[in-house]
Amino acid sequence: MAASEAFIVQGEDSPTVAGPAAVASGPVAASPRWPQLIPIAQLLAIVLGVLAIIWNQQQTTDSLRSELSAEISELRSEVAANGQRLARIEGFLRIGILDTAAPP
Repeated sequence: MAASEAFIVQGEDSPTVAGPAAVASGPVAASPRWPQLIPIAQLLAIVLGVLAIIWNQQQTTDSLRSELSAEISELRSEVAANGQRLARIEGFLRIGILDTAAPP
């Protein structure tokens, strides 16, 4: 079997139909049978790429949001603990903001 016959699919013309110059230049880039599918395939690839980018951004945003939420709750508990500690220190030293409801 010759090398040129190895790539012939049943029902297609031989690659030598276009002439010897076409065979020497290499494989044909697009099938002449469905040339209208090439722009559709390119558009579909772009749409799928954009959707993949949007999905990735959404996943990243959700991940960052959950990490930030956990950090904020931890920070709130630390601030509350520091506030209680400061109140105990102020009470021990008898300093701080005076209660306005107490009589002088």
